[in-house]
Amino acid sequence: MTSWVSAGASLGFLLGSGVGTLLTVIFTTEQLQAWAWRLPFLSGLVIALIGYLIRRHTEEPEREDSEIEQSPVITALRDYWRPMLQVMGLALGVSAGFYMMFVYANSYLTEHMHFSTTSAMEINTVNLFVLALVIPVAGWLSDKVGRKPVLLAGGLALLVLSWPLFWMMHHATGTFVFLGQFGFALVIGTLFGVNPAAQAELLPARVRASAFSIAYSVCLALFGGTTPLIAAWLLERTAADYSPVWYLMVLAAISLAAIITIKETRPDTTSTHT
Repeated sequence: MTSWVSAGASLGFLLGSGVGTLLTVIFTTEQLQAWAWRLPFLSGLVIALIGYLIRRHTEEPEREDSEIEQSPVITALRDYWRPMLQVMGLALGVSAGFYMMFVYANSYLTEHMHFSTTSAMEINTVNLFVLALVIPVAGWLSDKVGRKPVLLAGGLALLVLSWPLFWMMHHATGTFVFLGQFGFALVIGTLFGVNPAAQAELLPARVRASAFSIAYSVCLALFGGTTPLIAAWLLERTAADYSPVWYLMVLAAISLAAIITIKETRPDTTSTHT
């Protein structure tokens, strides 16, 4: 169930990429730069209305008084900083991988690999769709075999396969680029599918919202959203074509170390999965 949160976020990026692709097909570059770029922002008003209606009709679940922590932020930082670091570790590599391979990739393909904007966005859109499909499958699989085995497989794959998959994306052939990003969609989708449940299960209910929001948001702000900027800076300063992927591999190694430190979190898992 929690994997659908990640799938929903990916579908949002998919919708944005799809609209961008459509605009590059319909309008010329000059028209896009002059005025057509505003059209997706106008359509965002519809999405905002839908989000408002969903939240308006969402009910807060009832809780016993014993479950409510009076100072959850203080308690979380004081007593649960270790699992909060583990939550950050789980998010580190996959967040950077997503922003590098599905946000920065468009700029990388057009500016460095000299793909047309339409071609780059078409590849990105299809693989975002693949990513959204993989996420709930990975979540379902973690319900069957345990969180940690799937996380270990995804974390190890992100570390080991990042370089060869990036090597494939560093080609002038569209097929190679597509397959490279397709591989990242499988790996990142696997981690995105399991992370929400595993991260929530690391924290007790009375501080879960505060502890998770702090740990996840700090990680996403420092190492997720900044990844496109860091990747572009590395390429400019080092003139090394593969410098962004080395950065990703360092973060993937930290995430893998965090995965190794956690115990199996699935409630009904036997000791063989710890």
